[in-house]
Amino acid sequence: MSLAIGELQQAVNSILPNVNYSESLGLLEGVDVAALLGQLPAGNVTVFLPDNQAYLNAHLKVMDWIFSNDLVNAVALYHVVDSFLDYNTLLSSHTSNLTTFSSHLQLPVSFQPQGIFIGHGSEAAQIEASAAQIVLPNLYVVPGKIAVHGVNNLLFPPNIMYTN
Repeated sequence: MSLAIGELQQAVNSILPNVNYSESLGLLEGVDVAALLGQLPAGNVTVFLPDNQAYLNAHLKVMDWIFSNDLVNAVALYHVVDSFLDYNTLLSSHTSNLTTFSSHLQLPVSFQPQGIFIGHGSEAAQIEASAAQIVLPNLYVVPGKIAVHGVNNLLFPPNIMYTN
């Protein structure tokens, strides 16, 4: 059973009133949703949705570089993992890596006293600027199908290196 476009649209509609996520929702317009849904045979996904502050923290030059090099889909898909993980499931799993839809790259996970951190820089106790903290768990959940968590930083795949 694949995740239906209607279910994805329902998630977007539910999050839309939360203005803290308007930048991410605006960027979804540039993502090939049909291609994404085609990669989801089980229909179970978890999305780490950056809040607006994450975009303000990102360097404008880096964002321009991502768009000019047609890397939006790769970066967007790095925020999506191939399993349903609501916050309680993620917390109890103590997994160290999640598999993303961005070329099936691994997304590191770290459980710290301050919360759950994801992305490069989350390994061990070294929380760097490149890691993202889950700041709004279970922003949207359809049990067994889709979980969306708000995060405070953009996640960049390790195979995408910014060159000036």
